[in-house]
This record gives sequence, structure tokens and C-alpha cells, in this order.
Amino acid sequence: MAGAVLGAGTSLAWTATREPADRSLPDRPLATAPLPGLPPTALWRFDDVTARTTLLRVAGAGRYLVTRGETLHAHEVRSGKEVWERPVALGRANPVLLVGGGRILVQTRDALVLCSLGDGRTHWIDRTFHTQNTTVLELLAVEGDTVWLHMGPAAGASATTHALAAFDLAARRELWRSELPADFVYELSLTPTPAGLLVEVLPEVDPHRDPYGTRKVPLACFDRTTGRSLWQRTYEGVYSGPASAVDETGRFYVLSTGRARAYDATTGNQLWESTLRFDGQHSPLLLTGTLLCETDPVNGVVALDRDTGRTVWQQRLDEPLQWFLLGTMATSASGRTLFVPTRRQLAALDLRSGERLWQMAFVGREDPSPLQLLATPDVLIVAQPSVVFALPAV
Repeated sequence: MAGAVLGAGTSLAWTATREPADRSLPDRPLATAPLPGLPPTALWRFDDVTARTTLLRVAGAGRYLVTRGETLHAHEVRSGKEVWERPVALGRANPVLLVGGGRILVQTRDALVLCSLGDGRTHWIDRTFHTQNTTVLELLAVEGDTVWLHMGPAAGASATTHALAAFDLAARRELWRSELPADFVYELSLTPTPAGLLVEVLPEVDPHRDPYGTRKVPLACFDRTTGRSLWQRTYEGVYSGPASAVDETGRFYVLSTGRARAYDATTGNQLWESTLRFDGQHSPLLLTGTLLCETDPVNGVVALDRDTGRTVWQQRLDEPLQWFLLGTMATSASGRTLFVPTRRQLAALDLRSGERLWQMAFVGREDPSPLQLLATPDVLIVAQPSVVFALPAV
């Protein structure tokens, strides 16, 4: 079947995975109603000749965001057209947060900047967090008008302390600052829960890591109002890759020595353990609706019930999944479709049943970077360093 070129040296090809339900039906234009089993036609593409594009997990007001080098770019979701750009010095992760009201908080080299997502217009600039000794390392999470920041030593500073800080966006003032435990110095993840702020230490990005090696995962909880440290716990035997996740209720999920496990993070009690065994070469975990989703070369794509660990469905893909740089999965805004990126393909699965809807192969793709996905209402943005394109998504 035909393919569509999506950038220098890269094109798309596809394999139908289902036959049309009724061969007697008249043919219909692919642009409006693709045949079952065929991937949808791309809406647009944007080529980056410098191959420096990183897709951010921020979208709203009809815009999506990417960085190229140290510049932040906003593009229209529907057309791919660039709308505005501004310089930004990247943090270690998450240099931009969507904060509501069509606004974004941007981490620059020496300030926090609140600006409009629609046109890039600046609302305010705050430099109080950036001193000779300390700076903002990461924007962690936002809820309402409160944003949580990972603070650490500024470049060249003698200080080594890391801290968690809460900042009120409306009043533009720091609410509290709490020192982090000694091993909370790498990239962090923060999840607001009713019991408190759960802070997890994420694995270091290491292209030479042993996928079957294990590590310790520190997890700590802080009081939302005061920042007081409530408890700290360490989980051992967790696979060395992105093998853990925290949900909004305070449950902690890990792939540990071959099993998926869920814990009540507040008490530390184990809630369930999967009967399936999982491989160390796996994709990042994805929590969506009532499911915990994972991809590995032993099981293919697996969806577990988040409450019980029961296997809801499994689906095999037409590609070996033995690559640690599998991209992070995404779900459509409707919650009906699961998008699974592999090293050379993108598959769409029905999230309720695991049925494969279509699978798209990237012919001649040599860039080892994982596919980056961002689901917006009705559109899936797909990116790699040299190209960004959009597909209809339901």
C-alpha cells in the first residue's frame, strides 16, 4: 500500500490489521473515512532540518509546544503552523507547565515567566527563586494557583542542598520551602494526593543501563499546607528503567523483579501482585482510567486492572520490543484509543478490548530516539527530532 513521506529519509508505510466489515459497501474517501485497519491520513507535517525538536507534554488554546535548542516554539494543533517563539534555558526536565486560564509557566535561565499560551504574551516575570546559591531545577506540578518547584544549587555554587518549594501564582509569593532527603537530587516526579505531596526519584537516563538490573526507588511525602516531611520509604528490586508510577489517590505502582505490584503509599502496604511476569526491557508505565498499561517483549502490550492487578487484555505487535528507548504511550482525549510507540512503528489499540485498530511503520527510520506523543482533543501529535506530524485521533 502507499506511504506518505514525513521528512528527510523517513516515510510511513502501513499494514492493514482488519478487513472491512462489509466488502459490498462503496469505497469512501480516506480523508473522511479510512478503511478499518488503515491508519488515518496525516493532517500535516513540520520538518526540523536541525533535528533538535523535543515535544513538550503541554497543549491548550489550540496550541502545542516544542523546544529546539534553547528556544520555545508554539504551533497550531490543527495546521502545524508556528505561532510564536521565545528563548528558554531548559531545566533538567519539564521546563514548561500548563497552569490554567490559557497560560503557561516557563522556566528560563534566570526567572519564572508566566505567559499566554495563545500568543506568548508575558503576564509577569519573577526572579526571587534565582540567587547566587540556588536556582529552580525543575517545575514539578501545578494545582490551582499553587506550583511546586525542585530547588537546587546554582551553577558554581558551593551549596549542595535540594529543596521542595511551593509558590502561589496569584499572589506571586513563596508559600513554604522544605529540605529534600539526601538522595533526592536527580529528576523528580511530584503527584498531589489527598494524603500529601508524593515525591519520587526517577531513574537517570542511561543508554548503557542493564535492563535487567534493579535499583532502589525513594518515595517521600510532604504536607501540602506546610511542606513538613511526613514520611520517607524506599522500594527495592525495581527495574532500572522507568518502572514506577504514582496515581492521584496515592497508590504506587512498580515493576519489581518480574512482577507488577501496587502499594498504598501512605501505609506502605502491598495491595496486589500480578500473576503475569514482566521483562526488564519495558516501556514506561501508563496509568489511564481504570488501567495500568505496559509493553515488553514477553507479553506485548498488557493492560492490568489498577485496583486488582488482574490482566484485562494482552495484544501482540508485529515488532520485537527489545529496546529500552520505547516511547511513552498515550491515550486519546476521549479515552477510547491507546497509542503505542515502538522503535519503528506506531500502533493504535482499542483501550477497552486491546483490539489493534491500525499499525503504522516508519520505513527507513534510523534515528534511535523514541517517538514522542501528545494527545490533544481529536488530534495526536507525533514527533522525533527531525519531524513533527499530526494524525486524527478518536
